[in-house]
Amino acid sequence: MSKDLSFADLANFADDLKQVPASHVIARAVQENGVNATSKSLDARAALNRVFSVEVETGDVTHQKQSGRCWLFATLNTLRHDFAKKYNLKDFQFSQNYLSFYDRLEKANKMLEWAIQLIDQPEDDREFLAMLEWGVQ
Repeated sequence: MSKDLSFADLANFADDLKQVPASHVIARAVQENGVNATSKSLDARAALNRVFSVEVETGDVTHQKQSGRCWLFATLNTLRHDFAKKYNLKDFQFSQNYLSFYDRLEKANKMLEWAIQLIDQPEDDREFLAMLEWGVQ
């Protein structure tokens, strides 16, 4: 049995969809709102238990201000609390700029190493173009 979709499979899917009551309403809802929004279950949301059994102590939280470094700020906010507690420090912060600089330096190095590997590829090579696109990040 082939795993590839055939035109016959697509035709069968279309026929099956026509057998579903109000399929045109469902299709219109998906087309207007997208699959994720249309398939949300309000019953599931209402049944969600938002009570947590573990309370995590936190201090002041630093804010990334839409810099795209939420992963870094979240990690340092978590580490900072334990570090400050262990060494009995108040108002302690790790340097987000220091780690961000080295993160970007490593990414630039990765891109340059990749570019060196692809130096002999034509300008329209898919991997070469992917490398250039990745470098924008």
